Order: sequence, then structure tokens, then C-alpha cells
Amino acid sequence: MATEEENRSSYIRLALKWHPDKKKGADGATLKFQVINEAYQDSTIVGTSRVRHENVQ
Repeated sequence: MATEEENRSSYIRLALKWHPDKKKGADGATLKFQVINEAYQDSTIVGTSRVRHENVQ
């Protein structure tokens, strides 16, 4: 499993690569960018939930 820093670094790299403003005219760039953002948000929510769960026990 990747660390939080590795996830963040990968997210930034991919978000910059697929940002619709940088990929003008590229088919699917907006969709790809949205998928990247959703995946990153899901991974941060899972990480936060895991930390909360560990603190409760």
C-alpha cells in the first residue's frame, strides 16, 4: 500500500498532466481529470477513516 505522501505526489503529477486547461482539445481530458480527483478524494477519506478507527480502539 502506498503512503499518504506517495498518493499525494501521484495525484499532483496526474492532475497536472490531465488538467483540462493543459489538454485543450484532448478528448476525455475532463473525464480523466474528474476520475483522478475522485480517486484521490476516496483515498484520503479511507485514510482518515482508518486513523479515526485506530484512535477509537
